[in-house]
Amino acid sequence: ILSRLLPPSFAPSVHVLMILLPGALIGLVMFPLVISFLMFIRPKFLFTMDCITAPVIILLYLYAIPHYGAVGAAWVTSVSRLSRGIIAHVVAWKWARRTPEMFRQDVMPAGTHDMKFV
Repeated sequence: ILSRLLPPSFAPSVHVLMILLPGALIGLVMFPLVISFLMFIRPKFLFTMDCITAPVIILLYLYAIPHYGAVGAAWVTSVSRLSRGIIAHVVAWKWARRTPEMFRQDVMPAGTHDMKFV
């Protein structure tokens, strides 16, 4: 399929494109639903997750690129995007299944559960 869509000069990069495809697809699926949901419910979660995983991903790139070149970089990119997507989906599913009472306990200050806010 890619040989019909792309010119012949792109033939050597087809392997890399096939490795990057799952990560790109998970990004397309994640953005409208999961990312927007997490940004409203837990806005710091994605930032914290990215800050924690960034050093690991950088180390993986530093290892993969000299040993495997563009294919290694594509694998690191695809696996990191898939992992991020799976973690974000699990967290979003966990928060979406919460009852209003459980959510109020997390966001309301201690001792204010019985107060009525007007």
